[in-house]
Amino acid sequence: MPFTPQTASDGSYPAPADSGTYEAGLTTVGEFDTVESYCRYFNWLKPPSKLERNSNYHLFKSGIKPMWEDEANANGGKWVLTMKNNPALLDQCWQWLTMALVGEELDEGDEICGAVVSLRSKVDRIQLWTRSKEDVEKVNGIGRKLVKLLDVSEADGIGLEFQVSILSLCALLRLERKAPKPSLFLFFLLLKYTPSLVV
Repeated sequence: MPFTPQTASDGSYPAPADSGTYEAGLTTVGEFDTVESYCRYFNWLKPPSKLERNSNYHLFKSGIKPMWEDEANANGGKWVLTMKNNPALLDQCWQWLTMALVGEELDEGDEICGAVVSLRSKVDRIQLWTRSKEDVEKVNGIGRKLVKLLDVSEADGIGLEFQVSILSLCALLRLERKAPKPSLFLFFLLLKYTPSLVV
């Protein structure tokens, strides 16, 4: 499983034409196949909250690149957990998620491809990438398991939603030639803010 940090210039996801540039910006820190060797890397790296803004850590299964263009991710989606200005919670959630992935506590067969933590100026993100999106019950089960594992609640000011690749959505629209069906995925928006501040 490569554990790779990457820095994006503007914090947005690159367009498909830029995938070569994005991929060139990835640096493999190391690979591991045991919890012990994972801990050697994890204990050596800065916690996510200490990274520069617009930086990412990626933890993906061996042979899977942290990009939509990778065959393993192309037909999947990702659970995106967002939080604002809570470095301790960001570090805790990233640690618990990566340990659960490495220790196979969050083992859904071959369904999970990897995870990403992203530091951004407005909202920090933790993502859990899945291989598929068609089995709504399975995808929602992964989302529920993620929330339970990370022990997050409304009081933490957390947002959680499932997203799919714009590439797969465009392909679906070309095939069906009609608007996509409404989302059947679980959606949480847990914010501390008053409704007047939610846009």
